[in-house]
Amino acid sequence: MLNKIDQQEIRYISFEDINTRGLTGARNGQSNSRKDTWGIYAYSKGVHFEEEDSNVEISRGGSHGVGKIASNAASDLHIMYFANCDENGDKHLGGTVQLIEHVYKDQCYRSTGYFTDIKYYDGKKSKFYPYENNFHSVFEKNTRGLKIIIPYLREEYDDEAEIIRSICDSIFISILRGKLEVHVNQEQITKDTLLNYVKSDKYYEQDVTQAKKVFTPLYVDTYLNEKPCEIVVRDLHKDYNFNLYFRYDEQIPKGRVAVVRIIGMKIEDFKVKGNASKPFNAVLIGSPKEDGFLKSLENESHTEISADHIKDKELKRNATRFINNLSREIASIVEEAIKNNPTDGVMNTKDILYVVETEFKKELSNSLGTVINKGKPIWLCHRCSKRKS
Repeated sequence: MLNKIDQQEIRYISFEDINTRGLTGARNGQSNSRKDTWGIYAYSKGVHFEEEDSNVEISRGGSHGVGKIASNAASDLHIMYFANCDENGDKHLGGTVQLIEHVYKDQCYRSTGYFTDIKYYDGKKSKFYPYENNFHSVFEKNTRGLKIIIPYLREEYDDEAEIIRSICDSIFISILRGKLEVHVNQEQITKDTLLNYVKSDKYYEQDVTQAKKVFTPLYVDTYLNEKPCEIVVRDLHKDYNFNLYFRYDEQIPKGRVAVVRIIGMKIEDFKVKGNASKPFNAVLIGSPKEDGFLKSLENESHTEISADHIKDKELKRNATRFINNLSREIASIVEEAIKNNPTDGVMNTKDILYVVETEFKKELSNSLGTVINKGKPIWLCHRCSKRKS
């Protein structure tokens, strides 16, 4: 750690949102109120802010708590700062460092450190308050919203092309719908430019037959070119309606379904049981009701719908039933597509002819005897090798 601190120049990354709410209640500091999102983000672990409007709460992304420390993992020193500009124009700066070792009263500790001011009252009681943001321009945040700054960025994350791919992979639907624009240095990813990145071999493999791990170009084509059909998926109690954009193509080597939240964020590349190697591609999007249910099925890192993280037995059983029924419903569509798309009758016989030729040579070899003619071997059929007496 000390050798990093002595560096004169350091690698860093910052990202910010614009025209968003930002964090609220910064003036209140460590208030322990669920309404003050600054206090939750800056000082609390495992606390999830919830909107008062249930419809807004259902549709928002929201973090289960992992999001607040994920940025630290990208730093060699596990450190991050966050600058906020709220509805009142108030600008504050906070920060955290994870697993920092320190000595207090001759005892060694490893815990979370906070970049914050502290005020004492009633004798020994104390409370955290954020600093007003009068720091270096790197930490500036002059438009309403939140900015995250990660110094000592790990070298493996310093890859602009990978950052752009990650953006396209995760929120291509939101971008295509014009709900979001993302600027990465000089690059602008918008509904008008997204295809420039997805269709570029600088960022993605363009050969459909090689789409075995990354499926974003296929998803984008499917979403833009296929008409959605409505499918109904049931859990133990309710029906859920989804729009499914479905494409069948014999060139596709791996079948995947992009499960997408209504905000335009992809949760996962869903594998349909027994159909992971079938030639199809699909995008699944629900309405607010369905979105709320999908949100409850997300794991803590927002990368999978699963029942594994659910502790309540009945809810776990319900989630398992839904996921199985989703897989079953899409599997039936895949089967129907296969029936309606028989092969064209043209077969590449190159490999077959090679096998036949090889087998023929083997059998011919086994049926021949060797005859020496002037010191050179020649092959004769056993039936003809006997001399007449």
